[in-house]
Amino acid sequence: MSFIPLKAIASAFVLLVLVSTWAEPAPRAAQVADAADDKPAVVELIEDEPEALIRQLVNADNGSAATRDDKDKFTGSCSIRVTPLQRYNTILDGWKYPIVEKPQPGEYRYIRFAWKKVGGRGIMVQFHTGAGSWEQRFVAGVPTVPWPARKVAEQMPGGWEVVTRDLFKEFGGFVLTGLALTPMDGTAGLYDHMYLGRTIEDLDKVTNALTGKLPPEKDALTAERLRKLYLDLTSSDPSVSAPASAILTMRPAETVPFFQRQLPPPPITQAQIAKIDKLIDRLEDNDYQAREQATEELEKLGVVMVKPVRDARALRPALPLETHRRIERVLRPFEGEDAASTPQWRQKLQAIRILERVGSAEAKTVLEKVREDTPEAGLQAAAAAALERLARRTEKR
Repeated sequence: MSFIPLKAIASAFVLLVLVSTWAEPAPRAAQVADAADDKPAVVELIEDEPEALIRQLVNADNGSAATRDDKDKFTGSCSIRVTPLQRYNTILDGWKYPIVEKPQPGEYRYIRFAWKKVGGRGIMVQFHTGAGSWEQRFVAGVPTVPWPARKVAEQMPGGWEVVTRDLFKEFGGFVLTGLALTPMDGTAGLYDHMYLGRTIEDLDKVTNALTGKLPPEKDALTAERLRKLYLDLTSSDPSVSAPASAILTMRPAETVPFFQRQLPPPPITQAQIAKIDKLIDRLEDNDYQAREQATEELEKLGVVMVKPVRDARALRPALPLETHRRIERVLRPFEGEDAASTPQWRQKLQAIRILERVGSAEAKTVLEKVREDTPEAGLQAAAAAALERLARRTEKR
């Protein structure tokens, strides 16, 4: 019988501990919540903040352009203006939506969008499939390209018109991966309010909310009701978040002071700074449990710890690999793509949109506070962009 040296066993144990710290799976409750939120009843394809989508829309040297239009829109804060021919992409980031007859969570059947045409004779929209087909097309007016399409109206929409179609009935089952916005001719085509839904009723919840057709809440918004509406803003499902957003927009006297307490990070105290510094030091402790406990305590502190931890990372460029990974872990909800996909990010971004729609002096003050004080760069940029649009709106009055 051969024996493994104790030194080798110890080395393997250390390696196992390090690997376990790098994996750092999310708590099961959070995983379950994220999994449920990833399968909403409605998916927003075009509404507010379309810049990421616009960047992905390309063309084959036909001179077309896609831009954000803040002046002419159906709902929300903007539309996408495409001129003169087409912008498209076959595979858009995150677009892998199954279209089926009887949708289960994560599957869809119906499409709703609003469009408008400036000049020309017709307008088209096309959907690309995972099988490589562009044959899923809708057209209004006279098509000026030789592509077969389902006609939804004899006349092109000279003003904003809403189209709702049964994708499965029209084209059968497929996986939706891409989009082509195709004015075909004229000056421009405008596209807005595009959603996938499991049912028409789910789509109606979003459209009714964003077009002001919800019944008003007559009673004062209690603290509990405000908290519930604010929680609904975390949802990735517009059939949940859009009604909450509409109610909060309609009640600025109660909403703006509430956001003033929720959005800007609370001022950090000297005691908190001292605590955070100690926790950062403990990230390099010899004891694994001490390192793990320090990591979890930093996570619990939330946004208040972001700047001190960032500063520590900048001042200590030669951090051990495990410590660097732990710092990445605690900052992940506040940085980059991971931040933009968290419920907390969605919540705050929706609140910024609401404040922009309210547009009062008090709302602008909250936006300025977010722009100046939040350590979350993406939210800083969103607040700054909202303030710029409000400034332009004021200049034109």
